[in-house]
Amino acid sequence: MNEHQFWEIIEQTKAESKGECEQHQKLLIAALQRLSLAEIVAFETIFYENFDRTYNWKIWAAIYVIRNGCGDDAFYYFREWLMAQSKDFYNKAINDPDSLAEFGRLEEPLECEGFSDVALDAYEELTGEELSMDGLMPEPANPYGEDWEDEDLPRLLPRLTALYNF
Repeated sequence: MNEHQFWEIIEQTKAESKGECEQHQKLLIAALQRLSLAEIVAFETIFYENFDRTYNWKIWAAIYVIRNGCGDDAFYYFREWLMAQSKDFYNKAINDPDSLAEFGRLEEPLECEGFSDVALDAYEELTGEELSMDGLMPEPANPYGEDWEDEDLPRLLPRLTALYNF
């Protein structure tokens, strides 16, 4: 399993699910169950390497503007939703969260709760045992980058704040 294969599986199952989160998760679990256990572990590792990149203040600012507020749980679910999109969408958002404005007003709920568990679920359904990734990919104590205040958002995210009248 490499990065290209990782995104290929996500994009294929997303297309089959027509973007519906719960269906996407079911299809992704089924696709992962056709792989070896080592490939499932590799998928999980690649997932969390990419998921970790979403834990930054500018991504949080973007969803904060889009939803007109966003707490810890909603931010986590948004990060899961972001991982459920295409590689191009994900990379664009990571490299420039303000670029989300290019997609127009995004439709709620912009969350995909449970998406971060698909490899764990696939592994457990195949083996009857939990896949432990404890200690391998701890989330940092705080998001990457610099914290912000509401008054900073028009400067940090000019296109999003204009689009959402923030």
